[in-house]
Amino acid sequence: MLLNGNGLDIFYVDESVRTPLFIATAVRVPFIRPYKAGWEIVWPDFQDAAEKWRHALSKKYQIRFREELHAYKILKHEGLYHKTGRNLSPPEARDLMIGALHGIGEVLPPASIVTAYATADSQFAGSK
Repeated sequence: MLLNGNGLDIFYVDESVRTPLFIATAVRVPFIRPYKAGWEIVWPDFQDAAEKWRHALSKKYQIRFREELHAYKILKHEGLYHKTGRNLSPPEARDLMIGALHGIGEVLPPASIVTAYATADSQFAGSK
């Protein structure tokens, strides 16, 4: 099988339902790239960079490292994300979200995150 000359990417897709919204986000991660006369698996480099990014968030914003971050919980000051087991204050939550979004931009290639949403009244191609 021949690969496109640019390589191959994988996608992580996650969805969230918070009535009345359905939100889906896809994150594109490089997997295989051309290298010399063949191909190189680059996924581990991005995984390492993502782990460093997450560790840096944990240290800078004093949040638990292993906890899955949910934006809706952070912005609603829920989830007990702080290392001391409390919710983040409004300024802490804002700073974390801004820092996380800026930082992930240093880990992933441009245009790697796509988010779409729908409501109960949304229509696409004749379907609700």
